[in-house]
Amino acid sequence: MTAAGRLAGALLLASALAGCMPATTPAPTPIASPSASVEATAAALRDALAGDGFTLEPPGRDYRPAEPEPVQALPRAAFRVAGAAPGLGWVVIYDAGSPAAAAAAGADFGDYLAGGFGRTNYPIDARFHLARAGSALIFGWWSGQSSRAADEAGRAFELVETVGQPLETAP
Repeated sequence: MTAAGRLAGALLLASALAGCMPATTPAPTPIASPSASVEATAAALRDALAGDGFTLEPPGRDYRPAEPEPVQALPRAAFRVAGAAPGLGWVVIYDAGSPAAAAAAGADFGDYLAGGFGRTNYPIDARFHLARAGSALIFGWWSGQSSRAADEAGRAFELVETVGQPLETAP
């Protein structure tokens, strides 16, 4: 058999096997119409940021942080924090549907960030904010080494940290 024939056979086999693979559930797109829980959480974040001149804005593009599989299935709304410098950081609000589901998703996310593969998806100096606000889960992170405006971004992150009931992200 020629090299071209072997290649064609391999491609045919690969496509047949791909048809046998279980379908994966596509990750949801950002929330087109945020729930009351997401809106209330976004409003609390806006209020926390506004006192120091920061804003919480729509991102202008889709954003998905590194996150554990159970959290990937949750509807989400992503926002950018801005101040004198644009794009100081991201905040994602997930709609878990209930306070218990938000706590469970938060525990999964905390375990993911505490070590192993999940932690390696962020800069070594990354600080995380993972919190529950009713049925919403709030996630944001900040890295001084990765920030274009480290002092300003650090202050904005500190304000984001004041919103919600913090969840554990480290062992």
